[in-house]
Amino acid sequence: MDLGVQSSTELQDDGLSTREHFAPMKRLLSTSDEEYLRAQCAFQQARRTRRDHRQAYNGYLKELRQQVRRRRALRKLAMSGAGNWDVRADIQKTLICESTLLYLRWLGWKRFLGIHVDAAAIEDCLSVLVPEFRSISLTT
Repeated sequence: MDLGVQSSTELQDDGLSTREHFAPMKRLLSTSDEEYLRAQCAFQQARRTRRDHRQAYNGYLKELRQQVRRRRALRKLAMSGAGNWDVRADIQKTLICESTLLYLRWLGWKRFLGIHVDAAAIEDCLSVLVPEFRSISLTT
């Protein structure tokens, strides 16, 4: 099974699985840059900024989704190898993580369709997903 990583040690040391790494997602949902550019009558640049923010946000979201799914696959592998795979808990955790990722995608779409978004919701989503980034030894 190829999980896209060398080992669980690499995952622990990669530094990408922290809230700080994904914190820019909150700023990317903000409208302050776009509003400033519009106030300066730079409408074309405001559109470009909005597009660039959308692309960057989607990049962070893709990376977060890959990290969560990779961790879940490693945890399943470790639990099935140890013979203590709790299917009900695994399904519950999968549903929570996938619904949180879907909500993050929805926040991005709302913002980029011009609907006001409370960017603080990013913090709530990350607090749900970040525990997924603990090392396998801590979660099993």
